[in-house]
Amino acid sequence: MEQQNVPWSLFDEPDWAEVESEDFSGERLTRCRNPLQADKQAHTREAWLQKTEQKRDPLVAATPRARRPWRGTDRMALRAGGLLAKYQMTPYFDVPITETTFTYPRQEAVL
Repeated sequence: MEQQNVPWSLFDEPDWAEVESEDFSGERLTRCRNPLQADKQAHTREAWLQKTEQKRDPLVAATPRARRPWRGTDRMALRAGGLLAKYQMTPYFDVPITETTFTYPRQEAVL
């Protein structure tokens, strides 16, 4: 196994834990929060959220229009579910659907 140098600054935060694994029996494993990785993940998540919202907006705008409004809870649910699943954003949006309205705002508490 190749040894890697780990910057000690990653252990500055007290948010760490010891874990056990059958793959590494007899070895002490630790897991800690990496603030650099957390920032990278937050940036990526925000980009995916914006992309999902960008694709969502035409769907939301189609329900109140006067000519050929988009109706049907089944159609709306399939379309919304597909979009959220595509970008793996299901936990970040609330999707209240009725026969004539369709919205899905962000769930800020999840972020």
